[in-house]
Amino acid sequence: MNDLTREEKWDLIIEVVKEYNITAYEIAKGTGLTEAGILNIIQKKSKRPHESSLNEILNYLENTLAGRNIAGTYNYFKKNIIRNVAEEEIKYEVSNKMIAQMIKDLGISINKHHSAFADGIEKIWSNTEDIKDSNLLINESVDRLISRLGSN
Repeated sequence: MNDLTREEKWDLIIEVVKEYNITAYEIAKGTGLTEAGILNIIQKKSKRPHESSLNEILNYLENTLAGRNIAGTYNYFKKNIIRNVAEEEIKYEVSNKMIAQMIKDLGISINKHHSAFADGIEKIWSNTEDIKDSNLLINESVDRLISRLGSN
């Protein structure tokens, strides 16, 4: 958290407190700060809170959300984090399965149509050579015409 500015720390505290419905009382109980001081920080009534106060609140929130410092009690925040991680893992697994199936289908399609792909590439190559030959003949004819016109 040291790489955050004072303002970023303050905004992060407000965001987390709102998102997880954490009260100033809970933070005060878990830190050495007063409930009134925390409330002023959360409500942005403080003009310039001490960096140490912001760090103390962030440390408390981090520990609370990670499930530490709550011995023997039901931890709503920890449950939420675990549920969110589980949901993300499910989305990741579904995405991986879809990608694997798409790769498998592409491989089957390439194998099934391999000879058609090869024939198509051969025709393109052949046509390219024919076009080169035709261009050479056209260029020679144009050069002959230009030289005839120049000699008149």
